[in-house]
Amino acid sequence: MLRGVISGTIRSLLKPFLTSRPDGAAVGSGSSSYLKDLVSFAEVEGDMAPQESKCEESPTPYQYPDFTFKGAKANPSLPRHIIASIGGFPTELMVWDSSRSAEFPPRTPDTSGHPVLIFVAGNPGLPDFYEHFLDQMYHHHDQKINIVAVGHLYHSASLAPPAHSRFAHSVDDQIHHKTDLYEQVSRWFPEGPMFICGHSIGAYISLEVAARVVHNVGRLAGVFLLFPTLQKILSTPNGQRQHAFFKTPIRQAVANLAALLRWSFAMEGKGGLIELVAELSNQPEAQARITAMKLLSYHSVLSALTMSDDEMSRVDEINSKAIDLLADKIVAYYGTTDAWVPNEHHEEFRKRWPHVEVHIDKHCLPHAFPLLPQHADIMAKEMEQWIHKRSSIHLIKSNL
Repeated sequence: MLRGVISGTIRSLLKPFLTSRPDGAAVGSGSSSYLKDLVSFAEVEGDMAPQESKCEESPTPYQYPDFTFKGAKANPSLPRHIIASIGGFPTELMVWDSSRSAEFPPRTPDTSGHPVLIFVAGNPGLPDFYEHFLDQMYHHHDQKINIVAVGHLYHSASLAPPAHSRFAHSVDDQIHHKTDLYEQVSRWFPEGPMFICGHSIGAYISLEVAARVVHNVGRLAGVFLLFPTLQKILSTPNGQRQHAFFKTPIRQAVANLAALLRWSFAMEGKGGLIELVAELSNQPEAQARITAMKLLSYHSVLSALTMSDDEMSRVDEINSKAIDLLADKIVAYYGTTDAWVPNEHHEEFRKRWPHVEVHIDKHCLPHAFPLLPQHADIMAKEMEQWIHKRSSIHLIKSNL
């Protein structure tokens, strides 16, 4: 009975976060709520930006897609879900490897020479949300590519931080962590062109990592920036609406609510928690399962929101030195309805770096492209072309 009272109270407390917007409008009118943004990509889900676009907003409330894979997977045994020590931190990785050996990391380095792609998630940093997208990438390359997907330190409920440790890591901490990952992956796969790709704040992190490793590991062949939050996040429409939510009093309260919610359902099994998440956030079971099992915990919620707060101040002026350094390797993909990356950002980018390859979305893809399989499929097909092109260039240069 106590759990019933607690869960009912939590429902009442969470309902305003899940069914209302900061500007007072109703859910389904074009923007998402505070907590819905958290459970379905605080950085990953962007709303329709207040700017002209050929993409029209749906008149019906947004329904979260089912993440159940439709159709045959490229390889049923993949991805591998492993925990590796990266820079001294236990790190969850999703891996699609071309060798499909009995174990990973392999006893001997993979010298197949196939392309290697490191993918950095947005915030919250859960690579699980990108599984369909990355599996399509693997399929498009006929399984002759190595993909390593990574989230952010302690954003997953599966890996609790050690007692008395600092687990709310900054953007800079994540950059150092992904730099260590790049160097580790280059040892696992010592041959073949390497690519790093990031989505949203993951694109910012990928750019910073690439600038650090481009001279150390000469194999870097491409830096792919998807819906990149590279500058002035705080002044964007979503930044203006949501930055207060990331501040200490509110984020602490939400983290405590997440912990209480998880505890109240601990004795009932995970089914009840998944059902509650699905009910309150309109998520189908498959995505609600990811949210409930891998995001809703005190440390993961607090880590994601603390990092979001750091992004508001850390990501201001664009890193022009990094772009100058990597100009021949960068491919940037911008949306046209992105409230995290308004159109003036890509207009400024193209004006300052006209020689850098920039694609403006023509498919009406949202900032949260991984959420719908059809959107993820389009993005995977776009990236396939970039990898093939730059792999060929890398091969020519390496033979000179």
